Amino acid sequence: MTTLGAQRLAGHDEVVVILDGSDLRKPHSQALEHLSTVRTLDGHPVSGYPTLNAIGLTPDGKRRLLYHTLYSPKAPGFSSANTVILDATKRIVLALRAAGVKRIIFVLDRGFDSLLLIQLLMRLQVQFVIRWRLL
Repeated sequence: MTTLGAQRLAGHDEVVVILDGSDLRKPHSQALEHLSTVRTLDGHPVSGYPTLNAIGLTPDGKRRLLYHTLYSPKAPGFSSANTVILDATKRIVLALRAAGVKRIIFVLDRGFDSLLLIQLLMRLQVQFVIRWRLL
């Protein structure tokens, strides 16, 4: 998916990548594999899975899905949500660069203010904006 999405953005010098997580809520499920716990919109725990999604946008309005994954902290071998995010970021940047995109700008919400992610984005030489909540 990442490679195909990036190829469909080929020919553009600049792509804005919106990377965000969301929850797939399965409140009535009990027997799904590695079912985890997520929150409802009003903050109550419910069965489900976290997801990570990325959309690429070009200055002329073209948009393509670059990444989507559903994961479970209860799955065997699961390391961390940060590992999922770091891996996705690398894949997205490599695919966009392979498609000839020169300027990549990540737009990230509050939950993405990890020092490891910031260091990775700097090493990959991409620009980024992170929404931050002051305490």
